[in-house]
Amino acid sequence: MKALIAFDGSAEADRAVDWVVRSGSFTDATVLGVGPPPPVRRGRRRRGRPFSNRPGWASPDELQAVVGRLAAAGMDATGVGKDGNVVKSIVEVAEKGDFDVVVVGSRRRHGMWRFLFGSTAERIVRQAPIDVVVVR
Repeated sequence: MKALIAFDGSAEADRAVDWVVRSGSFTDATVLGVGPPPPVRRGRRRRGRPFSNRPGWASPDELQAVVGRLAAAGMDATGVGKDGNVVKSIVEVAEKGDFDVVVVGSRRRHGMWRFLFGSTAERIVRQAPIDVVVVR
């Protein structure tokens, strides 16, 4: 079986990778890291502090580390970086590739937080053309 793993460098995405390794039923895996499009800078450069230490997407080094973990588990693994909207990018790659399942991590939002911000995992489940496994 071939898995598409959505990876953003978070602990939730790490749990999704661990689930794929522990399941033992996958022979191929593609790790997809989606980042924002490059910013267009105009005028003066503004200085300021970032909101957090996590940029919200996986760096190329993090993707290669995950590919190494999957390869050490005996899988044929590749890493793919893509820019743009997370949900659209995952759905596009799932449609174009020959994948059996998409594996994503979930942040476990409840109540008002889920209402206000929504759930990326839920949007992927609704739009993906193949089965989706959400790891909590």
